[in-house]
Amino acid sequence: MGHFKSLSISGNFGYEAPRHALECMCPACHPSPTPPAPAPALPNRPTLQPVLAISGSRYLTLSHYPVMAGLIAIISPASIWTGCANGADSIATLAANRIGIPVRKFYASGPLPAQLAARSNAFIRATAKVPRAALLSFPNTPAPANLRPNLKSWQPCGSGSWSGIALALGLGIRVAIVTTHGPPPSLGAWRKLQPCIFVSQPAQLEF
Repeated sequence: MGHFKSLSISGNFGYEAPRHALECMCPACHPSPTPPAPAPALPNRPTLQPVLAISGSRYLTLSHYPVMAGLIAIISPASIWTGCANGADSIATLAANRIGIPVRKFYASGPLPAQLAARSNAFIRATAKVPRAALLSFPNTPAPANLRPNLKSWQPCGSGSWSGIALALGLGIRVAIVTTHGPPPSLGAWRKLQPCIFVSQPAQLEF
């Protein structure tokens, strides 16, 4: 089965994506970067997903644009929420703008690690308040083996992406991750959709 070739959205989303939006171009599957192209416009798509929050490494490059834009087009949210950093945040903003989806950005009060963590903490907690919201994250390092879903507070672990995933899981947010490093068992059960895509279980995300 080719990457994304048989993926579709059903259940809460109720939308089947055009096949040309589904080709995975992540660096693990296609090492040569591909210049970003506009994602297919979906003017009549149903908007059943209110918010898709997107996070990930600030070291992500434009080689991740096609897979991120393809997933945004499939999920078809009413709004994209993301941070203010380079990498995943900037690519999410670019993809959403090209597809025509409004973007809400969460800004840090400064560049210090504590200020960035406070921004990410507020970003995840705001997402948790939106019914049926989901988090799509692009971590680029392995998760700490002992990382666990965390409800009460931000859990520093050396990776803001994985700390955000742990907090999102603890708050009951549906989570999908795109990474060559699979989630650790300590983060619960996951469904592997493709070599690089994992969805938290239970998640009510039908790909």
